[in-house]
Amino acid sequence: MDEETSKHAPAGQDDETPSSVENSSPPIAAKGTFSSTVEVKIFVSTSSNDKEENNLSPVEETKRHDTMPQSCETPALAMSATATTAAATTTATADASASAAATAGSDDYTVAQALQTVETLTNVFQFSSEHAHLAIEAVGPDSNAAYNWILNNNLAEDKGGPIVPKRCCPHIEHHMKVTVEDLQSLELTCSHYVDNGSETKEGNGKVEIDEATGICPVGENWLCLECNITRCSRYVNGHCKLHWETTKQKALEESSSSSTSLNNNSPQQESKELEENEKAGHCIAVSLEDLSVWCYECHAYLDNPDLSPILKRLEELKFGSDEQEEYVDDAVIAKGGKEQNPNLPKSMKELAEFILSDDCESIVVLAGAGMSRASGIPDFRSAGGMYETLQPDLLTASESDRMGMTIDPTMVYEKDFFLENSLPCLELQRPFIFGTKEKRWKATIAHRFVELLHAKIGKLTRIYTQNIDGLEGQCTNLLKSTVIPVHGSFDRASCESCGAEMNYDEFCAKVETNIKDITGEDKTAPADSTPIACETCGRFTVKPNIVLFRSPLPDVFFESIVNDLPSTSLLMVIGTSLCVGPANSLVYMVPPTAIRAVFDNSQVGMSLGIKYGEDSVRDYFAQGACEEKIAELMDHLGWIDDLSDVIGDLPDGSQKIVEQRQKNSVGDIRHPKRQKNV
Repeated sequence: MDEETSKHAPAGQDDETPSSVENSSPPIAAKGTFSSTVEVKIFVSTSSNDKEENNLSPVEETKRHDTMPQSCETPALAMSATATTAAATTTATADASASAAATAGSDDYTVAQALQTVETLTNVFQFSSEHAHLAIEAVGPDSNAAYNWILNNNLAEDKGGPIVPKRCCPHIEHHMKVTVEDLQSLELTCSHYVDNGSETKEGNGKVEIDEATGICPVGENWLCLECNITRCSRYVNGHCKLHWETTKQKALEESSSSSTSLNNNSPQQESKELEENEKAGHCIAVSLEDLSVWCYECHAYLDNPDLSPILKRLEELKFGSDEQEEYVDDAVIAKGGKEQNPNLPKSMKELAEFILSDDCESIVVLAGAGMSRASGIPDFRSAGGMYETLQPDLLTASESDRMGMTIDPTMVYEKDFFLENSLPCLELQRPFIFGTKEKRWKATIAHRFVELLHAKIGKLTRIYTQNIDGLEGQCTNLLKSTVIPVHGSFDRASCESCGAEMNYDEFCAKVETNIKDITGEDKTAPADSTPIACETCGRFTVKPNIVLFRSPLPDVFFESIVNDLPSTSLLMVIGTSLCVGPANSLVYMVPPTAIRAVFDNSQVGMSLGIKYGEDSVRDYFAQGACEEKIAELMDHLGWIDDLSDVIGDLPDGSQKIVEQRQKNSVGDIRHPKRQKNV
């Protein structure tokens, strides 16, 4: 099993598991039928009269826009349509949608999208049909915008679900005015009552005050990225949203009283965009709990490269740093603000020379699914991976849950879902539990290379692996203390509810007798699954020690990065898409003097500051399959013959790569004798 998870994410087989700040495609419609009658109404203003007819406040009026990720400026939909279906097939629904759209003079795609959104909100997010309709009426048929609108207005409880962050928010340029230099410390308490004195406006309809401090109760707080003040979330008193609404109201009043705010000579479209942005208020804020960024105007979480410097600084303030170094933005460096790192390799040979040089004192490895792929372990996100081939109908779950998995396969690894029904997760992982226990998969060339970084030259500070396969354990010369399994591993089992550990052999025995084999390969497996109870608390929530979505990472991760990263000379990124945080934060937490070497088939991490080609000042890209490229590096290091002792323990394909390299070795660098006990 390989990489997965984040602070809000689950662990499974691949680093490309989505998180709250991960890039991913919008959910697709599930095939099947609607389980209840739904009525969809969409009202969007197309003239100034609409505002008066519907008695909308200026703030409410601004919510009427579509936040589809395809366009930052998609206007609200000009239609009013009703579509009804009861236990109808997808085909019948499409016909009804087309008919309703034709009646309203709009396109059938819009109505179909609205129907899909109602289905998603009711079946996946478990909101009521009434709330789904209200959300679509307010913000349009985008499922993420509707989901967040319901929560923003406290209409329902957040029960979790797939979130797709928006990359093209048009408000960042005008409303993210806080700079890295402004962030000298973190104010972790809401300052609403301090700033407003006795003027205690209500946020979420609550006016709760901690009697001891005179401020809002402890809870999640958000930092406004326009004025650098801290306000509480919707789960406390809702003062962050109130701050946006107040500043928006003020901006609207100032705009209406000024007729000279726009340059009459500017293009009409540019003027319109500027005017709308001026009316947006302080709409962008960052959570001081998980560093997610929210735009009130877009009703969406954001994932934008421009946010990286701010998030990096906030992470430094939140988790601490041994050294207070001058912040260096790679974008500034690339434009000539700083010189290129003199140690930046131009070839694999030069990378090998740098590794063995005195300038390279500390090496940190960030590993992903690509590092283990040669072992034959299927990953999650690649073509033919677990998510693509997932068949929810084979899992023990309700119809609505299966529909949710069809839309978002990662639901299987959601903590809240696991606590309600642990069987789908265990059924999906049954082959990996036994495969790991029986050592069906072998450590790869990449694993052996990391082992030699320690055993031969003693420069390996740490390997942070997002994989949960435990293949590092097969490398006997690799100290266990140097391996941080960021998302857990399969070598132990414990209860997700109470934390009590279960003997691993006993756990495997129960999986064998209680959990069905959805692959059909184990003929002795039971036909139906029954839950495995915790011996301590009695709940059916025992699993391997992997980190589920919406669960925190182990403390050792956060403790280690504080000590390891400030002195890093070389960060080697091997086989990870860098989509999942906070593990991907290592990329921008290493010092500006560190070289970053990326081993992957594709360019990754651009949104995290990694530069490729002429823009690169400290990033080396080894493009290709990890096994091939790592073997090439080992050849230049003069280490390829060191694999002779373990060649029989490598996967078959890896053995062939080594044998071919040994026949045609370049042997560029004379290397020291192997150090057995570094």
